[in-house]
Amino acid sequence: MTKSMRYMAVVVFIVVALFASYALACGDGDVTAIQQCIGEEMQDGIDNGEFCSASVAVYKDGEFICSEGFGMADREKLIAADHHTVFNIGSVSKMFCASAIMILVDDGKLSLDDTVAGSAGFYNERPQI
Repeated sequence: MTKSMRYMAVVVFIVVALFASYALACGDGDVTAIQQCIGEEMQDGIDNGEFCSASVAVYKDGEFICSEGFGMADREKLIAADHHTVFNIGSVSKMFCASAIMILVDDGKLSLDDTVAGSAGFYNERPQI
């Protein structure tokens, strides 16, 4: 993992954590206040052109608090996004996967030199036909 990839993964985690913390803190457990805070922040992001749509779910201590969709799920057909809208995340998941691997490396549970494929790895070798 390159230094810039590690940096980007850390930034993504920080943004997600800060947004979640902000959402929970602004409402102090009150679902309506939390939804209002999230709604204002998300609408500001859409209005400023930072993104066009999103779905947000808030959980606290493993318990569902609320979820909501913002922007458009399909701009051509004018279909609004809601909390059920599924978005293509593209390559964003690679950062989370890389960060998880680096955490395992830091904890000594995995090495960057470990075999992924083969008899000693996560996947068994395909038998020769």
